[in-house]
Amino acid sequence: MGLVWLSSWLNALYTMMFSSSGQISQDSGTVSDVINNLKKKIPVIPLSDGSYSSVDDGTIWLHSDGLNPRFDDHGPEAFPVLYAKLRTVSPALLCAAATVDNSCLGESVMGNLIRMLQRIGVQRVSAPEIVKVHIFPAISDDKITIGNKTLMIEYLSFVMSHCNQVVPPVTLKGDK
Repeated sequence: MGLVWLSSWLNALYTMMFSSSGQISQDSGTVSDVINNLKKKIPVIPLSDGSYSSVDDGTIWLHSDGLNPRFDDHGPEAFPVLYAKLRTVSPALLCAAATVDNSCLGESVMGNLIRMLQRIGVQRVSAPEIVKVHIFPAISDDKITIGNKTLMIEYLSFVMSHCNQVVPPVTLKGDK
């Protein structure tokens, strides 16, 4: 049905289940059943690699640096292998939410979508957290990076693109 429909559906579900103050509606048993089904049984979250998943299959991240639908040169297009390993929410879902306009109702579709994703269990992550929580542990584990030259190149490129300082060239023994 498409990502516009999915973002609208998640927005409507959030609006229906939770009041404007963020309190759970009267029938919290039904609400928790729906949330648990979305977490564990229904692969409803589109990932940046084009697949759909649920948080029960592993952590899903929402790139908080890219909450506006515009991704910079450090996004999934520049680092497809890294973002596939990260299991991030597809930026196309956020773009789809941006096209839906419920401003006459006084609600933010994008905000409701993000809040619903968080209720389902999606976790926010920024570029520095990607380096700290994902890349550094992966680089230190030979099983993850050995033999995967493309992944290692993307990891190192991502780290370098987020450094604020210029790293001096490394001189190896025997080099002059």
